[in-house]
Amino acid sequence: MRFLFNIFITGIFVSIGFPQSHFNIKSGVGNVTSSVSDYYLEIEDGSFSASIQVDRMKSSVRDFQFDFAEQDYYTEIFQSMGKLVSLSANGIHIKFTERRGEGILVDIGKISVSLDNWRINADGNGPRETPSLNWDITIQNVQFTPTSEMTRNMGQDLWDVFNYFSNGTNTANLNKVTASMSISNNGKISGTGILSLPVGKLSANLDATMNRDPREEPFINQLELKISNLTSELTRFLDDLILNENIPIRKTGNGYSLLMTGSIGNPRFR
Repeated sequence: MRFLFNIFITGIFVSIGFPQSHFNIKSGVGNVTSSVSDYYLEIEDGSFSASIQVDRMKSSVRDFQFDFAEQDYYTEIFQSMGKLVSLSANGIHIKFTERRGEGILVDIGKISVSLDNWRINADGNGPRETPSLNWDITIQNVQFTPTSEMTRNMGQDLWDVFNYFSNGTNTANLNKVTASMSISNNGKISGTGILSLPVGKLSANLDATMNRDPREEPFINQLELKISNLTSELTRFLDDLILNENIPIRKTGNGYSLLMTGSIGNPRFR
């Protein structure tokens, strides 16, 4: 990913060195593949410290084009297109600690992210035209382990939730997260996602449409959430909510579902 880093540094240098000028940066690359092993980063800032360790990383770039232009002091335009940018990493260990002992350790088995067949034209106010892209991410085998000091300082309600999800082991697990989204030239948005936990599974399907002005909020034709494979305790909890509270979740044969249309600001449930 050194190629992308060089573009970023060049953009910063030119914008600082020539803040009033009209300038344009164009760059591109055919194919780049790189790999790194045993990467680490440590940060300390007074009472806070953080460390990141990665066993293995691999990245790929294919047919990448980049264009950054400053038309005047207030207008900056970014354009990019390409076939593939991907990153995968195995064995990620992240630790955050404060001086008083509160902190958390996050272990991630694998992460993979990819962006392909994209075309983006944007400025500081958002997209100038309808973008097109395909985006995917997968995260597997995640463990969250807070320090004993952090768990001692949790409120009772938060501790009860954490203790339930960690099954009394002081380590909460996330089995897998997958998400994908695509935007076509005609503004059609489709997406899927799955969150898998030891206590249940959540899946999502999205069908939406961008407005003629791509900077406006898209219209959600349908967003469907499905909840399944719940433990008996969570099943009783949701059954009680449906019975006694005005929530739009419906019970189905093998779990629960929620259907929504409209917009985030003005949703309609059915």
